[in-house]
Amino acid sequence: MTNLIKVISKWTLVVFLALIMILSGGIYLGLNNSYDTFGQVSSTHLTNSVTVYRDKLGIPTIVGKTLKDVVYAQGYEFARDRLWQLEFYRSVANGELSRIIGPSQLSADIFLRKLGIKRAAIATEQRLPSNVTDLVASYVQGLNDYITSHKNSLPLEFQVLGVGPKLWTVADSLAVQGVMSYDLAFGGLQSELRRLDMIKAVGGAKSLDIIPITYRPASNYVGNLTKQDVSKLKALLPNNPLSALFGSFDRTSIGVGSNDWVVGGAHTVSGNPIVSNDMHLGLAAPGIWYQVNLIVSDGSFQVQGFSLPGGPFVVAGHNKNIAWGFTNTGLDAIDLFALNQNSTHYLMNGNTWKKFTYIDEKIPVKGQNPYDLKIKFSHFGVMNLTRNGYAVKWTLNVGYQRDQIFRSLVLLNQAKTAADIHNALYYFAVPGQNVVFATTSGDFGYQFTGLIPKRTMGFGVLPQNGSAPGIDWNGSIPYDQQLYVLNPSKGFFATANQEIDTRHLFYIAETYAVKYRGERINQFLSAKISANEKMTPATMKQLQADIYSLAVDDILTPVLSGLEKYDFTKLNANVPLIQKALGYLKTWDKKMYVKSIAASIFVTFRINFVHYTFVDKLGYNLTRDVNYKAHEALATFLKNPTNNPWFDINGTSKKETYIDVAALALNHTISFLSKKYSSNIDLWAWGQLHKVTFAHVFGNRVPFISMNVGPAPSNGTTFTVNAGGGRGGDINNLDFSQTHGPSERAIYEVEPTWSNVYGLLPPGESGNQLSPHYADSFRNWLDVHYTKWVFNLDEVKAQQPISVVYRRV
Repeated sequence: MTNLIKVISKWTLVVFLALIMILSGGIYLGLNNSYDTFGQVSSTHLTNSVTVYRDKLGIPTIVGKTLKDVVYAQGYEFARDRLWQLEFYRSVANGELSRIIGPSQLSADIFLRKLGIKRAAIATEQRLPSNVTDLVASYVQGLNDYITSHKNSLPLEFQVLGVGPKLWTVADSLAVQGVMSYDLAFGGLQSELRRLDMIKAVGGAKSLDIIPITYRPASNYVGNLTKQDVSKLKALLPNNPLSALFGSFDRTSIGVGSNDWVVGGAHTVSGNPIVSNDMHLGLAAPGIWYQVNLIVSDGSFQVQGFSLPGGPFVVAGHNKNIAWGFTNTGLDAIDLFALNQNSTHYLMNGNTWKKFTYIDEKIPVKGQNPYDLKIKFSHFGVMNLTRNGYAVKWTLNVGYQRDQIFRSLVLLNQAKTAADIHNALYYFAVPGQNVVFATTSGDFGYQFTGLIPKRTMGFGVLPQNGSAPGIDWNGSIPYDQQLYVLNPSKGFFATANQEIDTRHLFYIAETYAVKYRGERINQFLSAKISANEKMTPATMKQLQADIYSLAVDDILTPVLSGLEKYDFTKLNANVPLIQKALGYLKTWDKKMYVKSIAASIFVTFRINFVHYTFVDKLGYNLTRDVNYKAHEALATFLKNPTNNPWFDINGTSKKETYIDVAALALNHTISFLSKKYSSNIDLWAWGQLHKVTFAHVFGNRVPFISMNVGPAPSNGTTFTVNAGGGRGGDINNLDFSQTHGPSERAIYEVEPTWSNVYGLLPPGESGNQLSPHYADSFRNWLDVHYTKWVFNLDEVKAQQPISVVYRRV
């Protein structure tokens, strides 16, 4: 979601309107209206009364006699806390940012309309069973009743922009799935195009040196491609396909993925399994998740955890019998097809010309007439997603019967056994997810879920010539062939966006997260089990807070002694400063702590080391774009670095060694840090470079008010378990600001009383700036401190005050 937010341009309109509001006292009124407190709601849409309790962080427990009544109140309460976020998400999903912001967002809306998130949601609604649709409709009714009753007391954002929220539909709620799926899956298109650019630069075989493909048939396919083979496809492609496809939508941020793991009861002090989960997404104010406890008073339904904006139920959490958590699989679910075409037709199967089809849509534009958009389609999918001749095929838009995510959530929220979990996740098709789980009966395990396309050619690793014979998808891999592990003998199961299914029975993805987070989690848990050290929730807190970087062992350790002996005078370097930097690195504990100077030097060095290894072969822009993933290639080279041709720099008479390249990288590191921060190395603490901000869409654009939370120094980095990533940038303009990281943290000891459950929701539950819960969890998030959750209804009643009573009228 954060990547979609980033496409929104800066708004001079916001500043202009804000100044008017300040002069009229509107800022105060906007803030005052945004913090809505009331004790009773009456509704004709209820069958019985509902009671809502709120804890000290504003987290609601919603109790009613029927599930429809409970999710109705869930919708109403979410709108009370996050009305602006609701409208913003709805506008993204519908491609209506221009309605609320103005014509500056028209290009974003055109992209979003072509992407087809709302069209996919409308189609999904037709696949849902009526009982699920009825529940979603009840949630939507709660949203709309709040919107209708508060048209004259809207939050600040609406008053600044001079617009109001639109009423929701069931399809709007279903479209939230598409917004999330875009954020998690669209990197697959960039990887296809970057692979193409690499092959054009160095050939298929050498591209595998930089980003290997573990599925052997796909690897062989790429390895056998020549530059001549690629040139045939290039004739159908723009000269710079990556920027031509994505433009301002290009995702160059260093995503850090997510962590989840489950430890079996044989290895815990209590004898109960423990599930841990922290999902890494863009960090925003308000946050993407909304914590809630839903209870049907007859005991038929009780679930606690995290829900999404505009979506009922709980996405990740626990009920009375199970706990579960998610990480992204990296599943390649989107492909590009280049077509031979003219103005009206395109070639298919090498011999048949087919007509393009079209649909017409209107985009509302603030202050102007609606924009008429004609969207062009081929057999493969939408054409010209931005401004080129590609067709884009995405599992979200294909209409697979399994794609019923809200059906999956209803079943998952009510699951009792491992078999129930397995059956529920059948419908969790887009986006693909790694799911770890445990049950109160002691079972624990893992399920790969998601639609894996069957390709007739190309494996999804490169754009394909859609006009050639036999190019298409042929359904998807059957669910029962996807990896499912129950009670693994090693005693735990952990995922961190690394490759999980190593059976290699079929192609899943080309790129996974760099190995270090997953490797560190597995090492930590394996060591505990090997030492017969029983674990507790406190053990899991320690691991979620871990900031030890395994990348240091791969990237720095092999070159450190060589750098200490290197003659830096021949590089016209600041030798005393370099020697001081090497001293910090030599004594470093390899932890990415805010007070660590070595951490700042190492992060800058490793980015530069990758750059100087590959830039002469790939060029500046492509090296920047693959820098994150190419760390693993560099680590592989450094295991046997002597005479490795990748270290020999093209265009020089000398044969450079890996130490020569490392020296160039270190010299540039010291020069960059000196110029950007200070010539005093003692001022290079990691927290001075690495600061986190939970960014509001308005940011600091409204005068006298910062809607952001932060910035503040933050531990961790891209490669640590306690992860923090950002955009990075090129080596001359590195930006270490943290924009991604744990969007929630949760630890569940899985036993019938659920008395040892801990969580954290940053920056706070509310989206209203005047609320005490707008940012009251930010400091705890920085310090990795948790709140103990209350699940039992009697305990809720004893500890938490009633905030609102819903009555049927």
